[in-house]
Amino acid sequence: MMASGSPTRLGRYVLHEALGVGGMATVYRGELQAIAGFRRAVAVKVLHPHLRTDPKVVRGFLREARLAARLRHTNVVPVLDVGEVPEGVFLVMELCDGVTLGELLAASAGGTRAALGLHALTEALAGLHEAHELRGDDGASLGLVHRDFTVNNILADRRGAVRLADFGIARTSRGPIVTTQPVVKGTLPYLAPEQVRGAELDRRTDVFAAGSVAFEVLTGRPLQDPAAEPTLTLARIAAGEHASTRELAPGAPDALHDAIEWALRLDPAERCPDADALRRAILDATGPSATGRAAVAAAVERALEAQQSDGAGPAAATRGPAARASVPESGQTPPRRTRV
Repeated sequence: MMASGSPTRLGRYVLHEALGVGGMATVYRGELQAIAGFRRAVAVKVLHPHLRTDPKVVRGFLREARLAARLRHTNVVPVLDVGEVPEGVFLVMELCDGVTLGELLAASAGGTRAALGLHALTEALAGLHEAHELRGDDGASLGLVHRDFTVNNILADRRGAVRLADFGIARTSRGPIVTTQPVVKGTLPYLAPEQVRGAELDRRTDVFAAGSVAFEVLTGRPLQDPAAEPTLTLARIAAGEHASTRELAPGAPDALHDAIEWALRLDPAERCPDADALRRAILDATGPSATGRAAVAAAVERALEAQQSDGAGPAAATRGPAARASVPESGQTPPRRTRV
């Protein structure tokens, strides 16, 4: 679409550089151009050309848009618009001027990293709980499961706001949102045992992923080794095998270890029941914290400066987060995570 290097227009939106490419779509930095010189920076997700004529994929893409549009929460990236033009179907989201939690953690150190990470996680858990509580027009629960709650789908912006992104492979109890991914959907090493086993999924599947994020925040390493052979990792996940935060972060409060272990229980029936319960358990374990929006905003600036000093250039502030706000990670380079 952007082969010529010149901007492309989709209705009211002008597309600029690609921010990220996934299995189903490409996300572009875009701009809404309306009357009287009104302009707004946005992220525009456009289906790949070879998928635009597949009715099942288009229906799934539109279901993603409808689902995301129902979510109105301060800790969820909002969907602003959806459209269809001769070039295909597209979805418009708010453009996050910031970094992912993964990038934030990489640019922080020690206790600062853990405090920032746990604050961001509890904020994202509030958004996740709202998604889990989502109801249809008839008032019945949609039974939504995000299925990709990772450090790369938690975004922090320059204002210190934290939001959960990417409902592209979410499912509801009323039917799946169609994707082109294989049967097991998600990102290693955040998969829950029931995902690997092909068992029934519910909100506790996302709670396990949140426990994996908490593990990574506290220890500085993923729950499972992303460099390991995927089949071996899948076997470890199915068996509930992983390291302990008590061994890797012995100085953390016992109550925090307890909360993470609760989230990572092998049997969903014994696991923390919902995202809000985990959020409250983490907050109770860590006590009053000085970490807030100002601290997150300062850390985001440091992370962006680090990216620019590494040669990422001035566009880094919008490129990474927008891409990960809505595109499955397959086909993306940094950070290294394996999606199955």
